[in-house]
Amino acid sequence: MRHSFNLKQSALIAALASAYPVHVMANAGVTQFSIGEVSVQRAAANTPLASGTRIESGDLITTGNTGRTQLRFTDGGMVSLQPNSQFKISRYTDANDGKQDSFLVDLARGGMRALTGLIGKRNRENYKVTTSTATIGIRGSGFSMAYNSDGTLGVTTEQDAIEVCNQAGCIGLNLGESALVTSATALPTRTNQRALWNPPNPRRLIGARNDDVDSEGRTATIPRQVVTNLAFTGAGFSGEETTDIRGYLDGAALVEGGVLKGYRARNNDQGDSGTVTELARSGTIESKDFMLLGTWTNSNWSGSNPTTLQQSAFVIGQPAPQDAINSLAGMRAEYKLTSGSPVFSAAGNGTILSTSHVLVDFRSAFANLDMNLDISLPEIGNSIESGLEAISPYQVHSGLYNLRGSATATTAGFRGTLAITDSYPPNFSSQPLAQAVDFPQATSIGGAIGTGEATGFFGGGQAGTLGLSFTGNTYYHGAIAGAGVFTRGTPIAIPEASLSNYPYELHVLDGSDNFYTNEYYNNNTFSNGEGTAVFSGTQLTRWEQYTGSTLISQQPQNATPTRLYGAIGQPSDADFLGWGSWAAGTNFDGSATSNLTDVHYVVGKPTMYMPYSGTATYGLIGGTVPTSSVAGNGQLLSSSNLSVDFGASSLTANIDLKFGNTTAGFSQTGVINSSTFKSTGCGNNFFSGFFSGNNAARAGMVYGINNHSTLGNIRGAAAFTQTSFTNPIPD
Repeated sequence: MRHSFNLKQSALIAALASAYPVHVMANAGVTQFSIGEVSVQRAAANTPLASGTRIESGDLITTGNTGRTQLRFTDGGMVSLQPNSQFKISRYTDANDGKQDSFLVDLARGGMRALTGLIGKRNRENYKVTTSTATIGIRGSGFSMAYNSDGTLGVTTEQDAIEVCNQAGCIGLNLGESALVTSATALPTRTNQRALWNPPNPRRLIGARNDDVDSEGRTATIPRQVVTNLAFTGAGFSGEETTDIRGYLDGAALVEGGVLKGYRARNNDQGDSGTVTELARSGTIESKDFMLLGTWTNSNWSGSNPTTLQQSAFVIGQPAPQDAINSLAGMRAEYKLTSGSPVFSAAGNGTILSTSHVLVDFRSAFANLDMNLDISLPEIGNSIESGLEAISPYQVHSGLYNLRGSATATTAGFRGTLAITDSYPPNFSSQPLAQAVDFPQATSIGGAIGTGEATGFFGGGQAGTLGLSFTGNTYYHGAIAGAGVFTRGTPIAIPEASLSNYPYELHVLDGSDNFYTNEYYNNNTFSNGEGTAVFSGTQLTRWEQYTGSTLISQQPQNATPTRLYGAIGQPSDADFLGWGSWAAGTNFDGSATSNLTDVHYVVGKPTMYMPYSGTATYGLIGGTVPTSSVAGNGQLLSSSNLSVDFGASSLTANIDLKFGNTTAGFSQTGVINSSTFKSTGCGNNFFSGFFSGNNAARAGMVYGINNHSTLGNIRGAAAFTQTSFTNPIPD
């Protein structure tokens, strides 16, 4: 039986070669991971297929007894191959055109699991998987299939629906249903037997299926499992404007029959029910580097924040031990995307692009993360707002967004905020007037059009991976949510850069009353462009101001530890904005030396060409831990915001704080002078700051409250991103 089956495979491969002649190879995607014996035949060459290798149309991929691989295609689709499989990318074209796209692949032996990408969504007729006995078409987006030892083919749909066809006809399968194909001329039949999925060492992997077999062909019946000490990060989507994000560092996962059934955090938050689809898996529990990326449909969360979610993207895995993170102190590492979930939105699902990465500066007691995510959502016209048909290129949004933000990790887990920007439109003046009215917020040059949040964790015994989930709200596509797994590159020493002759803007506020006073602003604050800034990575360590010979320097970290800091971009970037605080510092003004305490600062590149009209709102994206002379450290609340009128050169800062059970804050007006601004009046509430980025897309400020009734003097720094901009259209 096995010999005749091999002959059938050879005939199939020969027929495919005849049906699909050699053509110019096209980039199809990338190998996300490759374990064991995996090779690729391209033209006459047969070489090992390593993680990160590009795949092309025409490639023949073979896995051996120990081989497993996962392929990510350029349209966001994914295919995982089990051991002893042979898979051919017969014809692949991602032309972003439902008429020209093509996803035609063949499974000659073994098994595979697939998640369809944009090609199948643009035109499902363009997506086909052929075998010796049947062709699989899609009406949904996820399925698995595998040859059995007797040559029959099992097919199971895991997300939405599929269609299984051969010479005898077609049957449709809905979510969770399976079919058995016995020959090319016999109609496929429904069965309660799932398609065999046989990862290596099934007993050693979390979530091995009840129908897995071991190396001797025996059924490996695995009962329901509860796996402890697992981290979880997940982003849920429940409607056009509603998202939910969760992150837990130490909890338990419930796994049954190879499928995640639930997760319970130590604070008794619990998620369960619904359908989980596995997208990518790496490592094992035993090697302490297990990581699983998936989606969760119709999950219910109970506990402190009960929620029912339509779709969730999640990463679950083993958090890195603290000593592994500590061992990287003084190093910088880049984590590149290796696996991404769909990005859920009300306008349709999108993808996380391969350019997404996270840059991490590891310090002695914490790590600072610069998150930089690129996503692609379906292109939309202006019907989302005005109900009109798109009649010009200015009324079509490409769906391309960048999510950028900062987070600080004092353990393996982290949480931070994101600024959402796009590149539409390139500038306001290039638009015909009539089209500009249809998208009023799009008049914001630089496209700062939303805010978001991210949570995640470092994974593996050496902090070699990173799991991250994110949510956000965009003006054009509504709420979004997604998740991804990132892999660390080779760490390097954190560079120190002295960047002089740059028009940096620095605003510093000290917690005491002995701080140097600059002519620009009184009461412990100064600012001036034209200085020398010294950065260690993105952290400001020294500032030398040309006027007044003023030097601010942080004392050694082992004597006065740096508090948490953050930044968007690198110091040399044109739109860099950073913030931070020092427990102590020293000021030299040429005639006197002052010791500083509770020092808060914002630093960055000021906006060169400020808007001269229009109004804008700004949402909080980061800030230091505020300090009170009475209560110590507090919280800067996410409700803090700015409201700006560029035409009137005025703004209102709303700062909301909390120290224990005591709330504090203010709503204070200010005046804009070029790219800088400061508070007006002589009360106890004051602030000083500047705008950065194109079209004043961001803003940073230091703020203070003097003589609070119960908290004494309060100091802090905050960073904001533009969430809306309305420019009046001239007559």
